[in-house]
Amino acid sequence: MARVLGILAVFVLVTSGLSAQGTTTRTTQTKKKTPNNGIPPEKIPGNPVPPEKPEADKDAEKDKVKAQPPSPDDPPEEDESLKPKVYDFNPLAAEKALKAGEFYFKKGNYAAASGRFLEASRYNPTLAEAFLRLGEAHEKNHKPAEAIEAYRKYVELAPDGKQAAALKKKLESKPGKKN
Repeated sequence: MARVLGILAVFVLVTSGLSAQGTTTRTTQTKKKTPNNGIPPEKIPGNPVPPEKPEADKDAEKDKVKAQPPSPDDPPEEDESLKPKVYDFNPLAAEKALKAGEFYFKKGNYAAASGRFLEASRYNPTLAEAFLRLGEAHEKNHKPAEAIEAYRKYVELAPDGKQAAALKKKLESKPGKKN
């Protein structure tokens, strides 16, 4: 085993250009040939070279480029995080978001829970439980207007639900938006 490691170490050293003594060995590398054979373009006869711009002009040109607003012909934004999220009907994703929201709700993180319940309601707008739980999370977050809106949606979707009667009474006693 030690012999294999020693051979492997020598192989690595040789291929990386180092010898076993720690000095570099010369490897022959071929130079890439350029069309001008290394001669700068301004030294080639008959090759026109544009005159150098003064530094002030270069700075002004940079500022000019930065100050231009994006034109309508520009390609769309490629950064996925800046695009708005599209919520297609997806009951599985809704159930997953609902379970994640319940986890956050039990942990006391009501802001995260309300975000997950809202996400569940967007994936499946007919999922009454998502609106019920969203209302509860908004209540815990001290957002009564949002809670009332979520409860109204729950009662609209599930008028015969387990908590619908209690919520109807609660909504009637709350001032604000009409029933």
